[in-house]
Amino acid sequence: MYTERLLWKHYKHICWELTNKQDIALLENSEKRGNSGFERGSGYYHLDHIIPVRKGFLMGIPPFLIASMDNLKFIPSDDNLNKRDRLTDESYDVLNKWGIDSEYIQFRLKEWNEWKKYNSGKTQ
Repeated sequence: MYTERLLWKHYKHICWELTNKQDIALLENSEKRGNSGFERGSGYYHLDHIIPVRKGFLMGIPPFLIASMDNLKFIPSDDNLNKRDRLTDESYDVLNKWGIDSEYIQFRLKEWNEWKKYNSGKTQ
């Protein structure tokens, strides 16, 4: 699905551009940040988007919220690699802080899956 990939690529780029403008040195454990990579058990910490960028895209959350300090923290690399793009209890707390309730989240994710299913049979 060319359109989806293009929209996703653009959204992700904007989120990271905005994230990189944040003063992440203010976040707890920032001094433990490791080399970017996917090394496991290294003791390094990764910058985590509490609400993953992919989920932000699927739920239609503006990139400036996904990139906000409310949604960023450093976590051990193993935890971040295991989390992938899952929503956690902490993710729901952030969404609630922003005034986005769980019913809306489920509605948007269901809507996205239906759109994908509908468009999967179309020629790209």
